[in-house]
Order: sequence, then C-alpha cells, then structure tokens
Amino acid sequence: MPIASLERNPGNISLTGATVGIDPYAAGTQVPDAGHLTEGTHNIAAGKYKVFIKNEGVIDFTVNAKTISPEAEWEISSFENPVTQKLDLTPSVEIIIPAGGVAYFYTSTPSA
Repeated sequence: MPIASLERNPGNISLTGATVGIDPYAAGTQVPDAGHLTEGTHNIAAGKYKVFIKNEGVIDFTVNAKTISPEAEWEISSFENPVTQKLDLTPSVEIIIPAGGVAYFYTSTPSA
C-alpha cells in the first residue's frame, strides 16, 4: 500500500497517494426573521448567526440590560472560535420595552 506524501510550496500544496473526499454542504439556507416589537418583555432564543435590534420609538428600552436610546442600534453576531475551531452562535437576547416603545428586530438562523 502506498504511503501518502504531502509537499508544501508557497502557494501550492501537493498530496500524493491519498484520496480526499469533498462532500458538498448540506442543502439549506439561513432562515431570516424580522418584525416589530412593542411593550413587554421579549426573548430571542440563543443559536442565531446574527441578531440586530433598532430603537424606532421615542423612549429608551433595554437589550440584555443595556439601555438603547431612540434611533440607536444593537447587534451581536456569531464568530469563529479559534480554540474550538467551531462557530460560536449568539446567546439568548432579552428585550424589555416600556409602554409606548417600539423596536425593529432582525435575526438570521442556521438552516436545519
């Protein structure tokens, strides 16, 4: 049985004597969700690629205990963890909107 060999040159890698399978990505797309929120406590589940929130009202509200002023935006995104070499998705998000407040939200979720 031949032994695989690997040769590295700047800008080029050669692999001899081995079979490398290249599987396509699973079919599916990101699932977006968007809308408006009004008075109350709203929770966005953990595990998103991105969560974006904008204060479209005239009074402050909070996102994960941070005050969001009118017209201000709040965003969190997933990131590649260099230690685990995996994608760390977003944590859960709590939005507390007082009476008269309005928020726009957008999330992007991995496909199933």
